[in-house]
Amino acid sequence: MHPDELTLNEYADDALTGAARADVERHLAACAACRGLVDDLRAIASAAATLTPVDPPAAAWTRIAEALQEA
Repeated sequence: MHPDELTLNEYADDALTGAARADVERHLAACAACRGLVDDLRAIASAAATLTPVDPPAAAWTRIAEALQEA
């Protein structure tokens, strides 16, 4: 059984520890598809880390605040 996408994301982000990490590593040793997905996730994270932060427009904060009040 394949780990779910959240678990693979957490593995790629080095957020799993102990038994959960070991379980994923055992699975990756036998599953090329999941290894490829983890490689892709790590490549995306690496590329995103090179981006320059951009401040959102002021109106975005207003829309966020309104959406939170409606929730």
